[in-house]
Amino acid sequence: MRRIMIIGGPGSGKSTLARRLAERTGLPHIHLDALYWEPGWRETDKARFIQAVRQRIAEDAWIIDGNYSATWRERADRADHVVFLDAPTAVRLARIVMRTLRCYGRSRPDLAPGCPERFTNDFLQYALGYAEQQRPAALALCAQPSVRDKAVIARNVDDAFAALVDAAGR
Repeated sequence: MRRIMIIGGPGSGKSTLARRLAERTGLPHIHLDALYWEPGWRETDKARFIQAVRQRIAEDAWIIDGNYSATWRERADRADHVVFLDAPTAVRLARIVMRTLRCYGRSRPDLAPGCPERFTNDFLQYALGYAEQQRPAALALCAQPSVRDKAVIARNVDDAFAALVDAAGR
């Protein structure tokens, strides 16, 4: 287990799982949000972002958490495991609210410096629409022949963690 890709809706536990796995394995943990967002919540140029992701996935070992579906295929091809955290919308929204209240106005470690926690209508709409708009694509990715044998689909962080630890023990 050298390269782990973690995707899922906002608030599904991607960063939490990645952090736990990094602590257990010592693998480097890469937050795609930290690569994508520049200070002041400015978006990185798409070509520059994709190049940064390609540089990171070319490395020998990593745990990468984040969606950014434009890079799914390349990440999945290099990954030993592809984890899709398929948490219910209500659970994800509750986590988002709690995270926002806990971190509001401060930059989280999984974001670029200068991006203080906030809650916007655009983000709320993305979080609410994830199950309908992006979940089918994540399930389709996990069902692809080149991915399905290394895919882990879990409803929560604990189940995903247990599945990966079990897979590493085999």
